[in-house]
Amino acid sequence: MVGIGTNIQFNEAEYQAEVNRSLAADIGVNITDITNALAVFTGDYIAGKYYYNDYPYNIIVSSHPNNTGLLHSLQNIYVPTSSGSMVPLSSFLTPKLKTVPTVLSNYNQVHALHIMANLKSGYSTSSAIESITNILKSDLPHDVSYSWFGQTKNYIESSSTMLQNLALGIIFIYLFLAAQFGSFKQPLIILLSIPLTLTGALFALYISNISINIFSQIGLITLLGLISKHGILITEFANQLRKKGLNKKNAIMQSVQIRLKPILMTTAAMFLGALPLVFSTGAGYEYGQQLGIVIIGGLIIGTITTLIIVPAFYMMLVKENKV
Repeated sequence: MVGIGTNIQFNEAEYQAEVNRSLAADIGVNITDITNALAVFTGDYIAGKYYYNDYPYNIIVSSHPNNTGLLHSLQNIYVPTSSGSMVPLSSFLTPKLKTVPTVLSNYNQVHALHIMANLKSGYSTSSAIESITNILKSDLPHDVSYSWFGQTKNYIESSSTMLQNLALGIIFIYLFLAAQFGSFKQPLIILLSIPLTLTGALFALYISNISINIFSQIGLITLLGLISKHGILITEFANQLRKKGLNKKNAIMQSVQIRLKPILMTTAAMFLGALPLVFSTGAGYEYGQQLGIVIIGGLIIGTITTLIIVPAFYMMLVKENKV
């Protein structure tokens, strides 16, 4: 990690009073009298209100200014006991000097410390999350919890729903194609090239040392539509040729030959459109880079496999005398 920082700086000196409650109870000192005496010592004890022209003014009782902030002055401050005698405050009160944050932030109604950092070049988000999680589980006290925020939180949430989003995308495309072709088999011919397409996209991420995140997921879902379009062009045109009297083999072979040009044009247009994302620079370039790598890697493998898989499974699954 680089650029590690927090939203809190421990740069404020503060005195904290630790009261021996059991000793105070034994000698009959009331805790309220202790807090009131400390309030007078620090100069913020409000004894009452004074009204002048119907406007209230606080009556503040304070110690002598020379005593404020001097710890040895506690020996000169006495509080009453239940028997009526007076005892010095220092008998059962121990002051401690501590360093505390100037501002203490809250999250979900509890005190929270935000830790921000950036990844070093060559490391993935998933590996960083795994390493940090192991450290937190082993080193954090049992009464301290943690949660992720920002881009890391979005990454974790999106990773948990990636497979669900892909599955829903495939189901939607299948149902749409089934309605278009009036068949439950022909959509399978088109969708069979999707696993290899996704494999090509994931391999491109792997060799680029990029983890799966919300931007790469957008690219994967985009590939579903792009590669499905190639299969639709081949299958639909083959069905039209068969209606004109061609047999299954000649129809699918001619369809591949005739539709090869528009398929390559579509692939080239998308490839060239994604290429600037891969080589872009500037703020936030890595997000577009991830999207571009997924699209380019998936397009190359998906286009090649579509030209092979769609004709092969068309011959296997489609009946000769049925369009």
